[in-house]
Amino acid sequence: MTIEQGSDYLLSPDAFDENGNRRPGNFKAALEDDPIEDGRNLRTGKFLPGNKCSPGRPKGSRNKMTQQFLDRVAGRTEDGLSMEEILMDMAQDPQCAPDLRFKAAKTILELTLPKAASIEVTMEETKLTKDQIDARLGELLAKGLGISE
Repeated sequence: MTIEQGSDYLLSPDAFDENGNRRPGNFKAALEDDPIEDGRNLRTGKFLPGNKCSPGRPKGSRNKMTQQFLDRVAGRTEDGLSMEEILMDMAQDPQCAPDLRFKAAKTILELTLPKAASIEVTMEETKLTKDQIDARLGELLAKGLGISE
């Protein structure tokens, strides 16, 4: 595998698939002489491992959409509506953001439909001949189509 090199960049090995073909996207590798400021590679824009500039999102903090969702639910519970009514209202409201509508519909489904569970099925093993299988299929088809013999 050859590594493409430009005047100011070097592609990382991740830029190529197992056949050596170039993958689409930006796979510029960090070079030793890249300018670094505040724990960030200025050429690639990526933070360096172990940087102290930004610890990231605080654990347990909510994103913007989740906060909007919870604020809307909290505002509607004061009206005396049940959780299902609030969620249905949100899912059907064309003024509501599509992401919020989808989240409301998803929550409704989680509250109303049972989760899929795995069950164990045991069957007796029986050996059928081709003629027995054909006869049984004929019976089932006749029963399904409403044909009486």
